[in-house]
Amino acid sequence: MINIYVIFIFLALYYSYLIFQIYVGWRNMPCSESMNNVLQGTSVIIAVRNESENIKQCIQSILDNEIKENLYEIIIVDDHSTDDTLAKIQNFHNDNIRFIQQKEGINGKKAALTLGISLAKFPIIICTDADSNVGKNWIETHTLAYHDYTVKFNTGIVLPEMNETILSKFQWLDFAATMAITANGIYRQSYFLANGANLSYQKHTFDQVKGFENNEILASGDDVFLASKIAEQHPESVRFLKSKNAIVHTKAEPNWSSFFAQRKRWATKSMQSGNSKVIYIQSFVFVFSVALMVGLILSITAFHQALPAVLLALVLKMLTDYLFLDQLTNYFENKKVMKYFIPCFFIYFGHIIISGYFALFPSNYSWKGRRTK
Repeated sequence: MINIYVIFIFLALYYSYLIFQIYVGWRNMPCSESMNNVLQGTSVIIAVRNESENIKQCIQSILDNEIKENLYEIIIVDDHSTDDTLAKIQNFHNDNIRFIQQKEGINGKKAALTLGISLAKFPIIICTDADSNVGKNWIETHTLAYHDYTVKFNTGIVLPEMNETILSKFQWLDFAATMAITANGIYRQSYFLANGANLSYQKHTFDQVKGFENNEILASGDDVFLASKIAEQHPESVRFLKSKNAIVHTKAEPNWSSFFAQRKRWATKSMQSGNSKVIYIQSFVFVFSVALMVGLILSITAFHQALPAVLLALVLKMLTDYLFLDQLTNYFENKKVMKYFIPCFFIYFGHIIISGYFALFPSNYSWKGRRTK
């Protein structure tokens, strides 16, 4: 009986310690402020496939950036779309937009990005996704970061749009936590995560590390693998752009089916990232969550004497998560989402277990009408 208490309380306390350390890393990550410097030219690269519903809004948000037209270009590389994405792009009559189609027999986001980067005329590359919207100072904030000559790679904040569904609230809280986890790893230079909807790097750095070489077979991971690859050679050169001017908002998954399909896609890269620290954190959270669920079920159905220990551990986790997310929602000025904390807290258990399963047993999945892995 004592052993059960010791095990669950130890797991809960260690979890609280781990989250506290992540929050400290996030809090200590300095904010990126704009400086009055001369901007370098920037090439914005977007790889698209069947993005008819989103591409117009994405392009317009980039064109709305407050930056001189001669200092940026938008390169859109189409990965064999089968809808009217091309027609939507051609409605824009703007000399800053270049549209390129992938050659037959070559497909995938990484190949599309590589093609776009090879044709870019400016030294700074900024990437986003077609289902995302950027702010008016997004290009400027990314570009000015490279006035520090040691910077070779930047990843910024990505948050999903919210609506009235509990699923969108859960996704927002999950993304916010992921941003803190990303910032913590880069601040401590212990692991390097990134989100492909909001990142930038020097073109010559991409060429120097040979781009996506050695992980081309994976459809996902154009962000994390590249960040880790650059960090292997220059860990101090990978930065997190903690700036509200550089936040990118992306579409939330509209239903549970598409949400779990997304997480399945993301999980395929988690165990193959090669970053032992990330795998360690994910594994511990997975084990702790499974232990709580199994312990709760068993203590209710059979081992009733274990129920106090399990409930205490559950309460400690809930308190830790609440305090952590409360601080993040305060920073992002979205305190109202905390009204949905309790249902999101319990949804997370199902999410982490399913994501963990996909990571341990990766399989092919369907993405944009294409079967891949």
